[in-house]
Amino acid sequence: NKVVRISNGVDFCKFQKVVDVDREDIKKYIRKGYNRVLGYVGAIEEWFDFGVLEILLENHLDTRIVLIGIIGKKVSKKYFDLNSKFGDRIEYIGPIQHDLLPFYIKYFDFGLIPFDLRHPVVRGINPIKLQEYFAMGKSVIANVWEELSPLHDNIKLIDFETYLEKRYEIEKSIGQEIFKEKIAIAQSNGWASKIQQIINLIER
Repeated sequence: NKVVRISNGVDFCKFQKVVDVDREDIKKYIRKGYNRVLGYVGAIEEWFDFGVLEILLENHLDTRIVLIGIIGKKVSKKYFDLNSKFGDRIEYIGPIQHDLLPFYIKYFDFGLIPFDLRHPVVRGINPIKLQEYFAMGKSVIANVWEELSPLHDNIKLIDFETYLEKRYEIEKSIGQEIFKEKIAIAQSNGWASKIQQIINLIER
């Protein structure tokens, strides 16, 4: 076999540099006094599942959802409909400078990957955002497909149905050891690791 697939890499050092750095201005902007903030970073297009976000907001009244990235014209109405219904419990803040991204993720309680598994684009996606969330020690709530299934343990990577049913149990389970595991996974998927994989393949 002469073809080897190397998955996406994350700029691990960029995220780790801010783990212990506070930005109160960003914290206030993101959290706005809510107990739980779930955040998404990335493109918001036809494969984005607004329906599952609506269910989350209906069932967890202390939760706020923040969306960061570029939103497509074809789906923007779905966001505005939810915003009209839930107010600042769901807020689209648009794209931001990538250097600031770690600070925003820092103040999420969970990262989100709410992709519609019925959309054909999703089956081929290996989302770098998973590793970016992990690099900040965040557990992730997602619609889980094949690319994500190896990490699907309902602690580090949680499917939406389980989170809805067992949110408080899950939150109690996420301790320091789980935090370290997520950091280690992200580090193993950092660019330094990916480059070493390529070097090893060339030299073998």
